[in-house]
Amino acid sequence: MSNAFKNTSKNGIVEIELKNIWNNARSFANISIKDNGPGIDDEIKPYIFERYVHGSKRGSSGVGLHLSSELIKEHHGSIKLTDSKYGSEFILNFPVYREEYSSEQIIGANEIETNENSILLPYSELNVLNNKNKIKSNGLNTVVIVEDNLDLRLYLHEFLKSRYIVHEACNGLEGLKITESLVPDLIIADVMMPEMDGIEMVSRIKGDPNLSHIPIIMLTAKTDLEHQRIGFDAGVFDYVSKPFNMEILIKKIENVMAFQASLREYVLNGKVIVELKNHFTDFDKKFIESLTMIIEDHIDDTNLKAEFFAQKLGISRMQLHRKIKGLTGETTTSYVNMIRMKHAKNMFDDNTVRVQEVMYAVGISSHSYFNKVFKTYYGVTPSNYIKNKIQKQA
Repeated sequence: MSNAFKNTSKNGIVEIELKNIWNNARSFANISIKDNGPGIDDEIKPYIFERYVHGSKRGSSGVGLHLSSELIKEHHGSIKLTDSKYGSEFILNFPVYREEYSSEQIIGANEIETNENSILLPYSELNVLNNKNKIKSNGLNTVVIVEDNLDLRLYLHEFLKSRYIVHEACNGLEGLKITESLVPDLIIADVMMPEMDGIEMVSRIKGDPNLSHIPIIMLTAKTDLEHQRIGFDAGVFDYVSKPFNMEILIKKIENVMAFQASLREYVLNGKVIVELKNHFTDFDKKFIESLTMIIEDHIDDTNLKAEFFAQKLGISRMQLHRKIKGLTGETTTSYVNMIRMKHAKNMFDDNTVRVQEVMYAVGISSHSYFNKVFKTYYGVTPSNYIKNKIQKQA
């Protein structure tokens, strides 16, 4: 139905017919969907239900009819494309009686009294939709899919849900709102969408200091270099051309995640005043440099709080936490402690041997807490670190 409405011009005709038919003493629901649109090229008709087949329309994802066909098979049904004088006609058949399905395939089977004449259709795709509300984080990265094609959105969600926490948006404006709310780890977005297209959404995200660190992969049927240049200028991380192979997309996602992790390692393991590489946006560079400078300038303050940093940086406390987490993978407290412990280690390496002196110099008043945090980063207590250093120098 979606394809019929999409490909039929204004004042065109879409006919939908439902009837009951019998075949070998079995009852079927027969559904016909017919339109008077441009039709489907003869050369691709034999392959129309195969994945990534999209005909002459490059804007198609090539997964809608394949997904429909697979769902229909799950319901023990069939679908075929028939020749028609004008447009296209698809005919679907589903067995309708209860005995056609096993108990496991029926939702609410134990709650409904059935008899030989009862009709109950399975609804397997409900699982796809319900899983969105059941996913728990378990430390998984969050991905937002921004795509106006429902078939493709469901297809992507189904493949990615076992690897990531997946959220969906049907256009760029909705995608921007979800991004502002969730601050995900990655966005997968279409280029051509209603309300707000993908390029404008990318520009808005990359122009927002609180979101600019989020990598974005664009799905596009426009493969010319000029469109890709515009996207890269806006801040797109990578492109995937439609129709795409899911294994390739997943590999690109994994590469993006690995790249983000390497940037975090660079920030966390670089010098105390970090020198950021060009892969960060100007907002991200300024944010990390400013935050680190503030910590440096107040390193001996035992009462450094998130509210203090947020006020200095001109953002909210929640925005501060999200930005630090997105760029470094650390909480605000752990990032401050990392800077403090780097200073402590530098002081020990410069031959300061009094633990208490170093502890106060980096703004920690509790000896046990200092020991615990230092050991977390360097594997030994401060006292043992000093002993090991003296032994190596002897």
